[in-house]
Amino acid sequence: MKLDEFTDARPYQIMCLICRLGRRGRAAYYFEGRLDGIQRKIRQNRDCPVCLRCNVESTFKFQNPGHKYDTPEGKLFNIRRDLTILQKLGLLPGSIIPAADLIKRFVRDGISSTDGVCGFGNNAIGCKFAKSGNYERGIKICYDSLIQIRSEDELAECKTHTAKKLYSRKRLDIRPHHLMCIGCVAGDKKTEDFKYLKEDHLFEVLEICRNNPETPIKLISGPCMICAPCPGYFPDTGFCSQNFCMGLRDQKKDIDVLVSLGLNYGDVLPAYKLFDLLFEKISSTAQICGFGNAIKTGPAWSICGGENKLDGSLEFKKARKAGLGIKGVKRRK
Repeated sequence: MKLDEFTDARPYQIMCLICRLGRRGRAAYYFEGRLDGIQRKIRQNRDCPVCLRCNVESTFKFQNPGHKYDTPEGKLFNIRRDLTILQKLGLLPGSIIPAADLIKRFVRDGISSTDGVCGFGNNAIGCKFAKSGNYERGIKICYDSLIQIRSEDELAECKTHTAKKLYSRKRLDIRPHHLMCIGCVAGDKKTEDFKYLKEDHLFEVLEICRNNPETPIKLISGPCMICAPCPGYFPDTGFCSQNFCMGLRDQKKDIDVLVSLGLNYGDVLPAYKLFDLLFEKISSTAQICGFGNAIKTGPAWSICGGENKLDGSLEFKKARKAGLGIKGVKRRK
């Protein structure tokens, strides 16, 4: 990644981008040219790293951008607004986040309204657009508007095409933690009770393994054949942006599974042996998906299945007890 491919932005400018998407009419925003430049880079490259810089007095002042892009509401307002945005997002001054992840953070559980950020009830000090409803409209459409995504038609076609191709494969290439995902979605379900998911191939892989327990599975790094129809998976880059920093969590979980099983990327085992080893070594999703203690240490490290659940997923326990219905996989309590 070249230095000029990074984009500096004040935290409030990302809110302005979102707010501007929801405006009715052409009322000008502050520093429109700057907003246009940030928006252009994000639209050109969904993985463009965005560095969130703001003016502070603490040890984080090393990243202070200066006051060139302060808006007219005053120094305190500008500092407070940027810090409030970072606090709500769970981020720090100088944080560098890929654009798609950053926008997902705003949308999913970040900032749904300008209240308390850009506007303050009856207080006269505030952004002129704070009560316009622009941001509240913009947040509903910003991901699809700012990030290059795959259309519903493309995803549906991909699901059909890749599922058909999957059943003809002589070997399955799977990322390690997806073995656990299969257990979580399947539990002790019979094949005839499967409800195939439009966004992945978890059930398809399990059906293949039940039909032929000797099917070779190669453990690979990164998104795998299960991911093809997922709206968060982008074939042009091979990256996953389904949720905020999901790629990081998934890599950690993959490696934790490999370490637990005593395996490595590139290893190939028959399906029944691999799942038997999985259930022998891993008795709870809390070991992997809860990072051992089921404690969320930050927004990038969310816990699949919920926080503070040391007993892990009930469906995974059912799958373990049933051996996933795969011949040769031991049933465990």
